[in-house]
Amino acid sequence: MHPLNFQRPILNFVADDSRALRRTLNHRDRDKLDECLTIARDVEQRITRAERFPETPDPRVDTPAGIPA
Repeated sequence: MHPLNFQRPILNFVADDSRALRRTLNHRDRDKLDECLTIARDVEQRITRAERFPETPDPRVDTPAGIPA
């Protein structure tokens, strides 16, 4: 187990721990694990980008009627 380091993405901890698990998996399961880790990494990166650049309304676009500003 790793000590918590909030400067390091949580997926890095999962990836570190998954290395030992990979040795016990067959080829198909390793591929599925890799796919899951890739998807999780993508989500983590999108969250990081969204936190850095919060969505701001485009001043050139009018808010549709009935939508709170």
